[in-house]
Amino acid sequence: MLLEVAGLQVEKADGGPALVRDVALDVAPGELVLLVGRSGCGKTLALRAIGDLLPGGLRARVDVRRFEGEDLAAPGAMRARLGRRIGWVLQDPAGSFHPAFTLGVQLEDALRAHRRVPRAEAREHAAARLRELGLEDVAAILRAHPHELSGGELQRCALAAALLHDPPLLVADEATSQLDALHRARFLDLVATQRRERGLAVLAVTHELDAFAEEADRILVMSAGSVVERAEGGGIAGLGGHEASRELLRARAALRGEGR
Repeated sequence: MLLEVAGLQVEKADGGPALVRDVALDVAPGELVLLVGRSGCGKTLALRAIGDLLPGGLRARVDVRRFEGEDLAAPGAMRARLGRRIGWVLQDPAGSFHPAFTLGVQLEDALRAHRRVPRAEAREHAAARLRELGLEDVAAILRAHPHELSGGELQRCALAAALLHDPPLLVADEATSQLDALHRARFLDLVATQRRERGLAVLAVTHELDAFAEEADRILVMSAGSVVERAEGGGIAGLGGHEASRELLRARAALRGEGR
């Protein structure tokens, strides 16, 4: 198993009821695992707790957290793997970049932090990743600062940054929310290719069931901070045993214009 989590809880540092309770999940090489549910149900908090990325004022407790068979209980153990072994896409792509530096400098530095390669080679590797995600004037993108890009361009840069090191695990929080249909399909094709060719595993939070669900190996539905249903294979056909799942399916049907 690549990633194993059990007994995950998130609570306010000053006490009060838990915001996330007893979440357990596992991701094997090549698998696509989805975490879904209505806004505010705790999906993003659960992901951030796994990656030691919780904002101030919150703390996590976890019974089991292993990556590639190694216990991550030691302080900083997960952070040492972020970027190199775990690619991470934040919900807000702007949060992945420093506003004062160009995209080229940041992508180059991200690569060279883990590989001793010349800066020119790092830039070409970053450019190749950007082209894979459908960005055309790559030279201009690399010269730009984050605020000079559109939301879709910035999201694709964040995806490229997460995949720079060919990590075995990609963790993506609403990774396609700002992409149009063409570039969403391009990203999904890239992920499918990497899953097939090198066993990339993906743990994703998404509201876009139609974009991801049919390829998912496992779907976990969250409600009020807990996982309330798990569907193994079969996409959304395996959902519907809990009211939170039925609510998602009704919303999906309404968006598709079904039943009118």
